[in-house]
Amino acid sequence: MLKHIFGACIAPKTSDDAEIEVSASRTEGAANRARPVKSPALRGLPSGSPKRAGKAHARPRTGHVAAASGSKNMVPANGFKRENQPPAILNELDWIQVLQKELMGNSEIDATGRIPIPATKAHVAIAPAIVGLLVDGRGQEVSPTRTDGVFDRYLSREQAYQLAPADAGPLASVQHHLWHPSPQPLEPCVVTIDAPTARRLATARATIDLVKALVPFGAGNQVKDVARTGGESYVRTALAERAGSAARRNRASGEAHLPMARAALKWQAGFCDHQAALAYAVLGSHPDLKDAQIDCVANTRLKHTLVVIRGEQPEHDIVVDPWTIFSVPGLVAHAAADLGRIGLRPEVEPKNKIMYSKPAGTQLPQIELEKPEYQRDARNPFTVYREEIYFSTPEKMMYGSLTDTSSTAAMFDATYNGNPNVRYELDDGKDKVMLRLDVQRAAKPRQ
Repeated sequence: MLKHIFGACIAPKTSDDAEIEVSASRTEGAANRARPVKSPALRGLPSGSPKRAGKAHARPRTGHVAAASGSKNMVPANGFKRENQPPAILNELDWIQVLQKELMGNSEIDATGRIPIPATKAHVAIAPAIVGLLVDGRGQEVSPTRTDGVFDRYLSREQAYQLAPADAGPLASVQHHLWHPSPQPLEPCVVTIDAPTARRLATARATIDLVKALVPFGAGNQVKDVARTGGESYVRTALAERAGSAARRNRASGEAHLPMARAALKWQAGFCDHQAALAYAVLGSHPDLKDAQIDCVANTRLKHTLVVIRGEQPEHDIVVDPWTIFSVPGLVAHAAADLGRIGLRPEVEPKNKIMYSKPAGTQLPQIELEKPEYQRDARNPFTVYREEIYFSTPEKMMYGSLTDTSSTAAMFDATYNGNPNVRYELDDGKDKVMLRLDVQRAAKPRQ
């Protein structure tokens, strides 16, 4: 049955199969809004929350900004500048430094752009013919994945991350002193699904894995991504926002998602709409989803964007949101509360706006990731920021976002977008297989 559904069979684990130790995912993706709290500051940093001077910009909208003449060599370009910064900004820079060191230990960003994070060791046995991951080697639970086309070109056959709360490692406990994690659905449950839904969930899982691999710095408005990347996710996301917004104005409506997807690939980071655009492009071009309607949906109240694979019935709709830290695809009923509302059809939730839509029976052109326009920018992002976003420094802008606790919050701590403890029972009348979707394939090393 699995061969029929996923394209190959899963080899049962034998005594010769090696267990692969993997660290928890350093995933990345505004929706499950983190509510500002007055909690104690991180130990070792000044107590209390820093006071803000003036109005903080919630999100750097820089598409209209031209490069500043004469801005070169004004300030150092290697990372954040500490000299002559006010104490409040230094406090936030200290928080980032302490948390990054705690998460990373002696690890460094490798040549692939992936950022390893030491974590609680988990064991995932990967079958030789990888269609799924044999979780814990027992074969009782399978994490479906796809091995076709673009997925195998960029995703590893040798390493995966378990995203369940018990396995997520220290990144799950990172907390900024002004933000608590959004409420998450974690109640275990079992849901019976049919084979077509299982195939779509497998494609959704692989698509999220691919976005995580291609956008390794994550989101500049997720506090955990800011912490693990030493603040670089914020700078890269600002540059992606500038590039995507400027290019989008000149695109035909059928290709409106491409500038946002390209900006995320260029800077390896992005807001929810950048990452959703990339996921939409991948899902919309997959042959197995030709008969499915794919919607990229934005909620005007929650200010968040994600992708939905529409099923034959609304209860079969699948939410795909790579923006959250530990992203798990799932049926709309099992998404986090706010994300679940975004997954609802517009006739049920009027605040949902369809940004892009692929009708059933059609297929989007594949993004040719090898083309120059989709390649990552090798320049130092801090250098580019200082030269092109001249109206403020990255230190001041990031401080404003990290401390802006207004009603239109600039930062979020959305750990999961769905319930990682849901198990999907696939029953076609012949066999029963228990599927879990909280296992993410790692990226292949990139040249």
